[in-house]
Amino acid sequence: MQGAQEFLPYCYEAKEPGRREENSDSAYAAALQDRLNKVRAEVELQAKVAQSLKRDLDEVDSQAKQKHEELRELRHAWAKEQISREALLRETGETERSLAL
Repeated sequence: MQGAQEFLPYCYEAKEPGRREENSDSAYAAALQDRLNKVRAEVELQAKVAQSLKRDLDEVDSQAKQKHEELRELRHAWAKEQISREALLRETGETERSLAL
C-alpha cells in the first residue's frame, strides 16, 4: 500500500515519524486518569442511588406488611361478626314479613 503509515493513537502522533513524544505519553496517561476518575464518580453516584432505592424499598415493604396485618385483623373481625349479621338479616326479614301481612 502506497503511503500507508503505522497506526498510532492521536496522542502518540509525533512530529517526526517513528518517534513518540514524552509529553504525548503523559497527556494520554492524564486523559486515562481523568476518564477513570469520571467512571469512579459515576459508580459512586449509582451506588448512592441504589442505596437510596433500597431504603425506599425497605420502607414500602414495611408499610405493606403493616397494611397486610391490618387487613388480616379486619377480615378476622368481619368473619367473627358474620353470625350477628346473619341474625340481624333474619330478624329484619321476619319484621318485614310481619309488617307486610
